[in-house]
Amino acid sequence: MFRRLGPWLLLVILVLLVFPVDSPAATKPNIILITLDSTRADRMGFLGANASLTPSLDGIAHQGITFLQAYAQAPTTVVSNATILTGTYPQIHQASESGTSLAAAVPYLPDVLHANGYRTAAFVGSILLDPRNGPYQGYDRGFDVYDSGFHEAQRGESRFQSVERHGDQVAARAIKWLTSDKPRPLFLWRHLHDPAAVTGVSYDHAVASSDAAVGKLISFLRAQSLYDDSLIVVASFFV
Repeated sequence: MFRRLGPWLLLVILVLLVFPVDSPAATKPNIILITLDSTRADRMGFLGANASLTPSLDGIAHQGITFLQAYAQAPTTVVSNATILTGTYPQIHQASESGTSLAAAVPYLPDVLHANGYRTAAFVGSILLDPRNGPYQGYDRGFDVYDSGFHEAQRGESRFQSVERHGDQVAARAIKWLTSDKPRPLFLWRHLHDPAAVTGVSYDHAVASSDAAVGKLISFLRAQSLYDDSLIVVASFFV
């Protein structure tokens, strides 16, 4: 299993795994993509941090491959995730916080997988990745389910009642979808946004919360005998 993967390589490697050249009849793996917003390398135990904030991510890391020389193509949520899911540079997909729509000619991983028999679902933790009410316009293409439903904050609402969702809520929604008795293979994208826009002790707590949300999903996959049949890719964005 892979853990942190450069955005340009992601689409190529996943497609090769789904359509192996030497074995066209090979079983297709489930694919789980977990993206972590604003999660710094110096908070991760498997990268040398001493704070013990990321036991779940450390466990995945110790069973797979870590790419230490993987670089985001932009310092923002929208552009980075668009790059991962299209396998193209920002000047090609043109995604931005201003709401540029995904062009029909741009290749898109969910589209490729869905066309080849995959169930596809996305569960995101921020309005930044909402394809209807946020700037991620048209990026629900190829998804059977795209769980977002955010809105601009109204008077008296906290950001977690409007523009963001805690990682444990994202995990719960994803697990509910996974329990549905439908054919596999599946592609699940889960974006965790907790560490964004916080600092100090609260930032460490947010990183730990994201890690716990990852652990909740991993525990469910193990309990349902899905873990060993899944390719798990974790990409963390940090500055």
